[in-house]
Amino acid sequence: MSMLNRKRKAAHFSTISEDMEIRGDIAFVEALDVHGKIVGNVSGGTEDSELALREQAEVQGNVHVSVISINGTVNGNVCGGRIELAANAFILGDIHYNVLEMAQGAKVSGQMIHIDEFKPNGIAEPSASEESSASEEPSAGKAPLAKGSVAEKKSESLSEASIAAAALKV
Repeated sequence: MSMLNRKRKAAHFSTISEDMEIRGDIAFVEALDVHGKIVGNVSGGTEDSELALREQAEVQGNVHVSVISINGTVNGNVCGGRIELAANAFILGDIHYNVLEMAQGAKVSGQMIHIDEFKPNGIAEPSASEESSASEEPSAGKAPLAKGSVAEKKSESLSEASIAAAALKV
C-alpha cells in the first residue's frame, strides 16, 4: 500500500500545509507530511523516519530520509532506503536508493543510483558496482574524472551531502 494513502504508524508527525513556505534546513525524527514548499535540505534522523511530499509540495534542496514518498517536486538529490515516486512526482537531481518504486507518469531528470544500505546519518553505502566506479583517485587503467562531468558532479554532490550530514550531528 502506498505511503501516501496509508495511515501513519508513527506516533508523532508534523505537517507543512500548502500555504506554508519554510526557508532553511529541516531535520525531523518520525514523520513529516509536506503540502507546501521547503527551500532547504530535508533529513530524517532515524531508520524509521518517513517523508511524504504531496502533489502540491516542492522541495528546493536535498532530501535524505529512510522512507520517502513523493508526489510533488524535488529540485535536488534524493537519498533513501525506500523511495516511492507517485504519478505526479518530478525529481530534478539524482536518486540514491535501496528500494525504488516508480509509478507511470513520474519523471526523473538525473541518475538513479542503487545503494546497498541507507544510513540516516547522511552517508549512503554505494553498491559494489558503484563503489569501484565512483573513486575520485585515478587507478590503473582509469582516467581521472573530467572537469564538469556528470561523475565529477555526482562526487561533489555526495561530498556536500556528507558535509551537511556532519553539520546536523553537531
